Amino acid sequence: MHIIWELQFKEDEKFLKEWIFKEGNYFPKVGIFIVTYNAINTLAKTLRRIPSIIYDIVEEIFVFDDASKDDTYLLAEGFKKVYGLQKMTVKKHTYNLGYGGNQKAGYQYAIKRGLDYVVLLHGDGQYAPEALPSLIRPVLEKKRKSFLALVC
Repeated sequence: MHIIWELQFKEDEKFLKEWIFKEGNYFPKVGIFIVTYNAINTLAKTLRRIPSIIYDIVEEIFVFDDASKDDTYLLAEGFKKVYGLQKMTVKKHTYNLGYGGNQKAGYQYAIKRGLDYVVLLHGDGQYAPEALPSLIRPVLEKKRKSFLALVC
């Protein structure tokens, strides 16, 4: 990852840590949506790359396994249990919905949960979880009403 990005991510992570302790600050309901398919070799590393402050501030992290042929679902459930992640939900589709179908299912889930914002990550880590604070910060500062993409 580029050093300038890393510095920005750390600065934004510090901002979030300070933001949550200021009384009266607005905080939207943010969900982290992780799509997976046969990601047993990459999912745990991707989850560990999520900055710890994100686990504290998000409403929910939800992992949708698209009927993987490997044990991705079991790995996600085990990660949740080992790390005590109460805010993590893991679902496995009974049949493969395809990439778009898995996303559609996840966004429908987010709407039902009443989330204000959803960030999409891939279980293989191709979108940088380290960028999450940099995506959320402009929303908190009310400089953005939405965000569309992750910095890779």
